[in-house]
Amino acid sequence: MVKIGGKFRARLYDRKGRMKWDYTFLNDVVDVGLDNILGVHFAGVTSTSNWFVGLIDKVGFSSLDFTDTLNSHPNWNEFIKFTGSRPAGNFQTVVAQNTEFTGSASFVFTEAGDIKGIFVTDQASGVSGLLWATGLFATGDQTVALGETLKVDYSITIARA
Repeated sequence: MVKIGGKFRARLYDRKGRMKWDYTFLNDVVDVGLDNILGVHFAGVTSTSNWFVGLIDKVGFSSLDFTDTLNSHPNWNEFIKFTGSRPAGNFQTVVAQNTEFTGSASFVFTEAGDIKGIFVTDQASGVSGLLWATGLFATGDQTVALGETLKVDYSITIARA
């Protein structure tokens, strides 16, 4: 048996570039993410090397579920109060059953709000695509303000259980 999981590292900087907080927390790969691994490696599904990071809004949140998809996640909403589309995260070469982003995915906030967590998808915008993983801040909701920058790093590990 094997287990697969990821880890987010999120750092918030104020308008002057001073770090306000730095949190690391685990995530779960959702069912469609696990299905995608099997599909790519054993059933001829086309793989992607394009990955993007999104934020989970506190507003409307009640829970995450393994059955969530990018198109259907009825117990949470995406937090979209930032410039541009979802930032990209490019993975390094896999070494010892681990890979991670080569650099941080960055969000610059256009409004204040509260975020619950982070997700990874293969789409820069919209809801038609693959939801790979979701995770909540272990320390609770995090407040962000206009002009602040959130930098997100992500790593994935596959290990024998």
